[in-house]
Amino acid sequence: MLRTAARDIYPSISEVDGVGFTAEVPTYLGPVGILVTDASGEDDYIIAAGVLTGLELTHDLATEVANLNRKHRLSGLLLTPDLTGGWRLMYYCRLERSWLDPEAPASKRMVYDILRTLPRQVFNVFWYLTRYRGLPGEPWSLSGRWWVDLVTHI
Repeated sequence: MLRTAARDIYPSISEVDGVGFTAEVPTYLGPVGILVTDASGEDDYIIAAGVLTGLELTHDLATEVANLNRKHRLSGLLLTPDLTGGWRLMYYCRLERSWLDPEAPASKRMVYDILRTLPRQVFNVFWYLTRYRGLPGEPWSLSGRWWVDLVTHI
C-alpha cells in the first residue's frame, strides 16, 4: 500500500536495497528528498525528509523544535549532529504496520494524505525557523547519497 501510494504521488521514486525507496520532490525551496522505509520484518514504516543543515544547537533552536513537536500527532522533528560539528533537522512520521489495513479505505487515505503533505510540511518548518524566527540554516542537500543520513538517525 505504501509503495503504491508513493508511486502515485511521486513518479520518480528510486529503490534503496534493504531499506525502502526515495523520492526527490520539488518545492518552493528546491527539491526535498523523502525516504520511505518499508523493509519486511520491521514493525514500523518510517517516512522521513531532511529539513535543515548547518544549525548551531542553541536554546532558541531547541525550544522552537520542542514547540513544533507539540503540534504534531503522528510525526515529529528530530535534531541530530552532523559530521561538521553542526546540527541538522529532519522531519519524520512513524507508522506501525498493525495500524494499516491494506484493504481499508481509511488506511489508504491516511497514507496518501501523509505522503501528499510531507513536502509542504518540510517547507513550512524551513520557512518558520529560518524566515519567521530568523534562525540560521541551509536546506538539506540532495547531493550524493543524501538518504544515508536519514536512515542512520531514524
